[in-house]
Amino acid sequence: MLICKPMRSRLAVGMAMVLRGEVGLIFVALGRSSNLFDGAASAVLVVVAALTTVPPPLAMKWFYTRYTLRLPA
Repeated sequence: MLICKPMRSRLAVGMAMVLRGEVGLIFVALGRSSNLFDGAASAVLVVVAALTTVPPPLAMKWFYTRYTLRLPA
């Protein structure tokens, strides 16, 4: 069970589960094609998708570089 694991292990799993932008872009395209989103809402959602795509891999690289040797197997 993950709840019994140390905090570092739980953070590692949580960072790996962050949604990436490509899923958001699919929903933006679907919403735009069905006229649920106007141009402004689509633009905001594309920016949010970009912002959720870039930081998580950088944070994971930092985290694993720092804690790799101390993570339990």
